[in-house]
Amino acid sequence: MIATILGFTWIALPDKTDFTWTPPSRGVVQASLDVNYRGSNHVWDGEWTVGRFSAAPQGSKWLRLLSGSSEIRRGDYVVLVDPTMGQDRAEFSRIESVDGERAFLDQPLADTFAGGHIVKVPSERVARNITIDGWQVDTDGENVGIWAMFVDGITVKNTSAGNAPGSAIRFDFCRNIRIEDSAVWDRSKRGGHGRGFDFYNCRGLEMTGTAANGLRHAYHFTNTRDFRLSRLASASSQDASLDFHGRNSGNGVVKDSLLDGTVKIGNPSFIRGDRGIQLDNVRTETWFQVHGGSEVSMVGCRGQNLLATGYAENAWPTITASQSQFVLKGGPWLHQQPQVCFNVNGPWPQVQATFEDCVFRSEITGRWTREIFLEGVKSGSRIELRSSKAERVQVTGFDPIVKR
Repeated sequence: MIATILGFTWIALPDKTDFTWTPPSRGVVQASLDVNYRGSNHVWDGEWTVGRFSAAPQGSKWLRLLSGSSEIRRGDYVVLVDPTMGQDRAEFSRIESVDGERAFLDQPLADTFAGGHIVKVPSERVARNITIDGWQVDTDGENVGIWAMFVDGITVKNTSAGNAPGSAIRFDFCRNIRIEDSAVWDRSKRGGHGRGFDFYNCRGLEMTGTAANGLRHAYHFTNTRDFRLSRLASASSQDASLDFHGRNSGNGVVKDSLLDGTVKIGNPSFIRGDRGIQLDNVRTETWFQVHGGSEVSMVGCRGQNLLATGYAENAWPTITASQSQFVLKGGPWLHQQPQVCFNVNGPWPQVQATFEDCVFRSEITGRWTREIFLEGVKSGSRIELRSSKAERVQVTGFDPIVKR
């Protein structure tokens, strides 16, 4: 079905179960794809809320229902919302069974919930086992190119999408996602938008052999869990190539990827951070940022700089790196201030970091540089350099560096 509203044109998914969606003809499609459901988000406006559940720990496969036990059945899809975190803590799950006040889920909880609301997604709003194959989409300025929402089991392959002010390919409340040999792009410079692959409240993602060109944020993740990403590439990034947005993403690996923009773990505005993220042979032409509340391990990574920022007393970054290099390339350098390979800052500059067999080096000529520069770092920080080379180290105040 092709629909046009307020000048926007999109093609709607014709079948919601076990369906392979191929383009109607060869060549570029001048429209957006609605992979399941495009419209207002009733998860947040309360229209689909059916009850409440009590606190539940991470890893649990069941919830105690405080209300709503008569509203849900085996096979229903639900969104669990912790109101203390709102959209930053929500999970798209499936009900395995209901036994009195206990609702059993088909997969363990990815996070710990303080108790909240249970939202039942209407069955007609959920699609399952959809494959998108061979599409070339130019949105011609519409907000999102390919938009999947409430999909359990979606594969995107041999597909490209671009020229979207919002997101080229976006996933909201999706599970079991597979993306391979696909690309996103943008011809315009957009001040606050321009995302490529964009994931929001998703779980179970495998991505390999993808490329992004000309985006502000090439790969963007918000509350996305259990992911395995490999062979990612980006070019002409306007800001971040890889952006874990600080809203509880985690338990995932990024490997064998070549990026040109910033690699961000966490966000200054959301101190909860992203945890359990591993970067394996990830290379960027710029720098790595790890913000407060986040936890990352790095193996065989390459970049110009590493920045750690703390934003609250109990929310500082934790970094473990081995066989990685942070090297500032040769000048002349345009910035007036000294350039730093590793720095800790923020309103609460605190960090736990271990570097083993790592290199901090500056190749800049004609400017004052510091490989490691720590100023005003809070006590309780600890930075271990194990067989790690840093020719210039400058510390002002508390010295958390331990050399082995």
